[in-house]
Amino acid sequence: TIHTPLTKETRHLISDAELDRCKKGVRIINCARGGIVDEAALLRALEKGKVAGAALDVFEKEPPEDNPLINQEKVICTPHLGASTREAQANVALQIAEQIADALIRDNIRNALNLPSVEPSVYQTLQPYLLLSEKIGSLHAQLSEGHLQKISVEYCGDVLSYPISPLTSSILKGIFQDIGEGTVNLVNAPVIAEERGVRIEEIRSSEHKDFSNLITVRCVTDMGRHLISGTVFGKSNLRIVGMDGYDFDAWLQGNMLICANLDVPGIIGRIGTILGNAGINIARMSWAREEDGQKAMTMLNVRCISSSSSSLRLF
Repeated sequence: TIHTPLTKETRHLISDAELDRCKKGVRIINCARGGIVDEAALLRALEKGKVAGAALDVFEKEPPEDNPLINQEKVICTPHLGASTREAQANVALQIAEQIADALIRDNIRNALNLPSVEPSVYQTLQPYLLLSEKIGSLHAQLSEGHLQKISVEYCGDVLSYPISPLTSSILKGIFQDIGEGTVNLVNAPVIAEERGVRIEEIRSSEHKDFSNLITVRCVTDMGRHLISGTVFGKSNLRIVGMDGYDFDAWLQGNMLICANLDVPGIIGRIGTILGNAGINIARMSWAREEDGQKAMTMLNVRCISSSSSSLRLF
């Protein structure tokens, strides 16, 4: 750590020669003044692995536009805080406490370093899309088998008016929290994806011919792939409108039963009878079929109305 003012004598106090003399794996923290650490030398040491990491809140040129250290994965950058009076420190402490309370109680995250900054008014409007994204991710986790390799997300229409990075993180959260990754949130979900070697692709399309907003998620594993499309109707009505080539109008809420079957007479009636005998009520149903009439898929919103229902077996 560095605790010294910037003078002619202390400029580039830590440069190539000093870093070469350090043990491998050293970590540099500079919250004093920009220029005390030779930024070019620090970058070279980071790339060589001599320096394991660095934390900086001051730079030789501020604001640090096009500074390669900003994008270095081993560097943490924070805004410089010069609260040197009691009043300033008290105000800073109050702001931090208020922002933490907002994040934990109201899910309103402000000034986070590892999340995109979203205005409270925008965040409220974004909520249905965040929920839709997480539910699509959760559905993918329940349908997919094998090792996840790639996730491709396509955003269409009005949803592009908002930051999409939180939406992608919500999709990842829905996927990984359903496959036993422990506590998953918007912050660590992208990190988990990177650690598991999952490739993430984001595609932006200005409009869609059928929907004012649409989020389509494709997941590829070593055993297959699935595609799910969802939209928000009105202010908060979440719908699944596509899955693996089938067109739907399914409400994305509560307990859902998804059945893939041959397109033959009697299937829907049989499903209804079996569910009824088990004390399970069908709240809503959406059905789709292939154009050639060989296969079909049914989505049902179901609710158990009998506490003593018998075991359920569809086929």
